[in-house]
Amino acid sequence: MFGNKKVNYLSILNVRFREDSRFSYFGVMTISTPYHDENGYNELVFSNAITYRLKTKLFVTSGLQYHFLKGIVPYFGLQYLFANPKWLFVLSPSIAFLPNTAFQSVSILEYKPKLSKKLRLYTRFQGIYNFNLENGLHERSLVYLRTGLTIKRTSLGFGFNLDFYSPSISKQQNLGIFLHHLL
Repeated sequence: MFGNKKVNYLSILNVRFREDSRFSYFGVMTISTPYHDENGYNELVFSNAITYRLKTKLFVTSGLQYHFLKGIVPYFGLQYLFANPKWLFVLSPSIAFLPNTAFQSVSILEYKPKLSKKLRLYTRFQGIYNFNLENGLHERSLVYLRTGLTIKRTSLGFGFNLDFYSPSISKQQNLGIFLHHLL
């Protein structure tokens, strides 16, 4: 997303090791770079997990995350995934173990109904909440909203990001144009 205050990038890769395997790789990379804010962070978070399918839509996840402030963070969690051409729903709570113990929950909801033979509406809600279990304080949360149109595998539209940082819950807003492409 190219916003009024920063550029945000999100990449998600979900690959099964084999078609009949219960194991897969799940990787997420986020980058956020402010244009001119001297007090802003160049944020990079890169999560790598091995997932194990317990049931059709329920997975156990375990992996390592690189976090721009925390360094290498091992984590363990669950992931519920429901997907069809019209809906996507992901709920992924996890526990991080270093540099402190923290609870994080990620949720994604997409609604993509057909508008015509070649055109779909694209809407997305993404929320993250991160809570430090050792000191009982909020660390980070966000709400990202997207709405636009999809032709084939590419979506374009308007996006709004609302980021909350640290126990003092300082917030940053970013409004802009997003581009979304499925490989």
